[in-house]
Amino acid sequence: VAPQEWGVHQAPHDYFRFTRYGLESLLTRSGFERLEIRPAGGFFTLLGRRVLDSVLYFQGGARWLLLPFVAALAVPAGLLVPLLDFRDREKNTTLAYICVARKQ
Repeated sequence: VAPQEWGVHQAPHDYFRFTRYGLESLLTRSGFERLEIRPAGGFFTLLGRRVLDSVLYFQGGARWLLLPFVAALAVPAGLLVPLLDFRDREKNTTLAYICVARKQ
């Protein structure tokens, strides 16, 4: 699994980051046969994760006073937003890529 969390740029020539294209290039040059490279969710999964992560900001200092209110909004939204991932057909913006490869 390779973390990504940013969109693909200049597809299919985005080789210098851990995009599906960069991973395929790395695997091929390292003597692996690519069996599968698939995204771990799409834009809405990433958005949901970021919304859930926003709660962490309110755990420090005097911000903790706002934590219950932020959590009450962010947790349901963060859990529901990924259900919209079916709308993202390309899934170029993802949490990570899951790679399965075999050494040739």
